[in-house]
Amino acid sequence: MRSRTVAGCAGTTQFSITQSCTTTRMGPPIDYQALLPVELWLACWTLCSHRQLRRVALVCHVFRSLALPLLYRQQHFDLFALGVRLTQDNWIERVRHIHRTAVRLDRLTEGPYASFVQSWRVTFSHSSRMVGSHRDIQNIQLFNDMYDRVVMTFCKTLRLYHNLSSLHIRYFTIDAAFRQSLTSLSNLEDLKLDNCYISAATGFLQLRSLKVCGMNPMYGGGPLQIASPGSLRAIEVDHQISLLIAGFRSAKLQHLVHLSMQVVREVEALFSFLGQCPRLESLVIRGVYKGSVLPPSVPPTTIPLLHSITGPPDIIQLLAPNRPVTSVSVLHAGGSSGEQSMEYLVSVCMDISCSSAPLYSLSLLRTSPTLEALAAITSLFPELKELCITVDGMRGSACGRPTYSGGRSVDRRWVDLCDETAFDDPSPDEVSDDEEEEPSIIIVTEATHPYKTSGFKRTFDWISGGLLSLPPRLEVLQMEVHGFSLWGLSVAEQYAAIAALSRLCPLLREVQFGSLESNWKRNGNLWKSGENKSRIRIL
Repeated sequence: MRSRTVAGCAGTTQFSITQSCTTTRMGPPIDYQALLPVELWLACWTLCSHRQLRRVALVCHVFRSLALPLLYRQQHFDLFALGVRLTQDNWIERVRHIHRTAVRLDRLTEGPYASFVQSWRVTFSHSSRMVGSHRDIQNIQLFNDMYDRVVMTFCKTLRLYHNLSSLHIRYFTIDAAFRQSLTSLSNLEDLKLDNCYISAATGFLQLRSLKVCGMNPMYGGGPLQIASPGSLRAIEVDHQISLLIAGFRSAKLQHLVHLSMQVVREVEALFSFLGQCPRLESLVIRGVYKGSVLPPSVPPTTIPLLHSITGPPDIIQLLAPNRPVTSVSVLHAGGSSGEQSMEYLVSVCMDISCSSAPLYSLSLLRTSPTLEALAAITSLFPELKELCITVDGMRGSACGRPTYSGGRSVDRRWVDLCDETAFDDPSPDEVSDDEEEEPSIIIVTEATHPYKTSGFKRTFDWISGGLLSLPPRLEVLQMEVHGFSLWGLSVAEQYAAIAALSRLCPLLREVQFGSLESNWKRNGNLWKSGENKSRIRIL
């Protein structure tokens, strides 16, 4: 058997197709296309891993033709990551990587490939030069040259992706020329600008979703016009909400259902703007500027369809009553990260219970739980399906940064970059057929009680011991830890806790014990951990 690698430019997936030539000794190849229906090959795309997909492509070329549009659908590159921690050991491979990105951008605009692309996620450099001075690498300029080529090609060809519906871009300048390219994308619905400097701030795009985020101010003067108020369904902004509100003026946002922002400075302007969003269903306000005064009340006729609120307690207490709120996430007030008393949370939950609809999801800010307070809160919401409580953890020491050891000689190597052979030498991992073994299933027959005690473990003791009754319809229970915790549940204790919770809450489908590494989800009669991929069956 001999194989030939066919170069592809399929964005995120980026795997090669290997064609096998069968010798007469092996007999004629099996015509799998005639034996199996097209629907089965499409199911393979959904159920198989990337390496399994390569094997399917070996035996059926019709699968390759069916999957090709799917392979090109989502594209991305991250130039910023390539410039981080550049050394003599990795700079050549990274130059080749960014060169392949440049070639891929050229080839995507050839033939029908550009019409397949529906999503672009791109990250550029936060400075004008990709990498700075590297005295130990003589030809580092190759990196900057390839970076400039990628930027120029992307800007020049963006207008050719006529079916593009989603664009996420980071570390870039949105100037008049780029805004013109965006205007030509008639199918663009989702735009995310992350740490982008916006120099061209006028002209509405017919977007459904707009996200503007970044730590630094990206635009300094006048109203900011990006998305048309008549088409928007979702807005997420960090610090530019007042500029966007000014850009909308008095226009009604008839289709807006989700609004998210960071710290609010102009409170009066915000609540006036909420009156322009009659169909708003979800509101996220992560904080109010210190010293701002909230209105004493907001009439129920303002955002009457609101059903999800995330924000500090005073915002939630102001908006939850007399609205059909079914989901609440309580954050710290005024940007504070301090612990709140359970008695205070009980008073907040009393106001939440005045909602005109049953509460299904509740996430509480950091606290030290007490049995009486938790029992009072859960009794307020008998229909609760999701409950998240954050408890304090012990902070660990920060890891030290790696130090640079000087004295290395200058790397004088040169890289020959040829567009025709850019994809002729894939990495071994891209063509490997190795599969991870499925973890064994551990049978858990009964619950054991943890020996150590802490606020974190004590809460599970209350639950498993029957002292704290959870809502009967509970489906998701998350116990998160603020900071590094030395008192999490061991693996054996997690098994026991899942066994106990499964009996107490038959509808439970997800449990988190502290960190994401201890997140468990149920599939049928099996519980599976997302990080370590352990699987257990409760008998």
